[in-house]
Amino acid sequence: MEGTPTIESVDSSRVYENMTPDQLEKDPVASKVLQQKALDYLRTQDKEWFKREYTGEITADGFLVDKKGATNTKPFQSIGGAGFLQVIENTKRELLNDPSFVQPRDGMGLESEIGKSIPNPEVSVEDKSESAEDKLLRLSIAEAPNFRALYTILQENDGIQGSQKHYSFDELTQLIGRVQQGADPKLLTGAFGLRQKVQYLLSLEGSR
Repeated sequence: MEGTPTIESVDSSRVYENMTPDQLEKDPVASKVLQQKALDYLRTQDKEWFKREYTGEITADGFLVDKKGATNTKPFQSIGGAGFLQVIENTKRELLNDPSFVQPRDGMGLESEIGKSIPNPEVSVEDKSESAEDKLLRLSIAEAPNFRALYTILQENDGIQGSQKHYSFDELTQLIGRVQQGADPKLLTGAFGLRQKVQYLLSLEGSR
C-alpha cells in the first residue's frame, strides 16, 4: 500500500541501533551526525572547558581548531565521561528518527559501559594543515597496542604539544597514571588523539 514503509526501509533505518561507537565513526552517514552531536555537547554541556581549549572554529575536514591553531582532534575525540554515552544516544535518536530511543546499558553501571565503548582513535583521516611529523605522531599513538608502547612513543617524542602548553614525558606519565586510578580523562590533552587512546587502552584492560 502506498505510503507504508517496506521491510527493507525499516531495516535500513534501524541498522544504526546496534552500531558501536567505532562503527558510528566509520559510517559515512552516521559519522557526520556523531561529530555534530559531539560538537553540540561541547558547546552546551562542556562550554567552559571547550572555550578554554578551542577557538570554536572547525576545519573543512571536521577538526577542531585549538587556541594555538593546531587541528589534531575531532569533536567526538574530546568527549569523555557521562557525555560519551549521551552523545551516542543523541546520535542514534536522530539517525533512527526516534526521540525516545535509549542506548542499552546491558544492565551494567554507566562507567562500565563507557569503558567498553571507547573506540580507538581514528588513523585514516588526512589533515592537510598537519606537518608530516604531526601525522606520524598521531598515527603512532593510534596504533600503540598497550601502555608500554604508548609511553615509548611519548618518551621518544619528548612529550606532546597540547592546545595550551607542551607536556613533558614525565608530566604525561603522571597524568596518565592519575587517569588510570580513576581521575577525569580530561586531565589529559586531546591533541593527537592521546586522551581517547588512553581511554581505549583502559577499556581493553577492563574487558579482560
